Amino acid sequence: MGNKNTYLYVILLPQMDENRELGYMIKFGYTENLENRMRRGYESYYRYVEVLHVYEGEFTMRDETKIKQHLKEYVLFGDEYLKYCSEVLDFFNTYDTTEKLKKKINSLPFKSKNNKGYYNVDFQLIELVISKSFSSLTKFEDIQNKRDKIFRILREYEEIEQLRYICTRFSVTEEDIENYIESRKVIEKNTPNNIKELVTEFNELGDSCKKLTMLVNLKTIDGITDKDINSFLELIPPKYKRYYTVMGPEFIKTHSCLEAEINREWKKKLSNETVDVDSEILKIFKPGDRYSKSDIKSILGDLYEKLGYHKTAKATDLEALFTLKLVKVVEKDGKKSNGFELLEKR
Repeated sequence: MGNKNTYLYVILLPQMDENRELGYMIKFGYTENLENRMRRGYESYYRYVEVLHVYEGEFTMRDETKIKQHLKEYVLFGDEYLKYCSEVLDFFNTYDTTEKLKKKINSLPFKSKNNKGYYNVDFQLIELVISKSFSSLTKFEDIQNKRDKIFRILREYEEIEQLRYICTRFSVTEEDIENYIESRKVIEKNTPNNIKELVTEFNELGDSCKKLTMLVNLKTIDGITDKDINSFLELIPPKYKRYYTVMGPEFIKTHSCLEAEINREWKKKLSNETVDVDSEILKIFKPGDRYSKSDIKSILGDLYEKLGYHKTAKATDLEALFTLKLVKVVEKDGKKSNGFELLEKR
């Protein structure tokens, strides 16, 4: 990566225990934008946030992982929410400067979590099942419902034999599966070792925000080429590839690498692509019609909402379908307002 400073931080957050009594927990994490992470990641969700330590330097996500592994016996949930206890507080109070913490990190081992290779074939097959089952669907709601149904079934069947049963149920053939596995093997064979190591590091990051941060910074890695990035994207979970290729790294960065926001915008984009909004517009508007701009905006707004089409309606949206002529339209109250006459279809 480049020489831009990054941050490790330790914050105190409120936490309610099983007896519904209010207590505290400690959150340890990595970020490239401390202000955004605090404001959008924590201060907007918790009434109380106290910053205990901030370490600024050339930290990496692997540095964060080393600390988490070292403190794993104090994990409350996830791998970065820690118990509020003297042992955890004493650790960070002992290593209370960037220099001290960096020295400690360098002395800690890095334990790989992944002993089964750097991608999960079962996961890729699930994606294959889902993508194949979408081929005959057009409405976004149908796609969402079918995806939810598939995942409900997959949660019941974890073994590969059962997965094959699911594939059969959703019209994914044995040949589809074998071809897909063979294609993965070819990608694996042709992928340089340094990219495989990057994929392993990516998969071991527990937090989606960290994974998205790594995606955004791919091009800053010394010596990495566009071909390397394409190989990398083929070997990580497909949803991250979609975020990168469909939404783009700049979009991800603008949304502070928060998956909930990025996924929401991706769903809007998917929804828009599956709705044939032009056909619906042509059912309402005809050549020769005259409308005020406000009426066009209102009609289109209602139509977009009905279709689940995510776009702010404007009168000029009709320009893509009709040749428009600017005219004065007489309203019901007798007043004239600006509008359009629809001359002919484009």
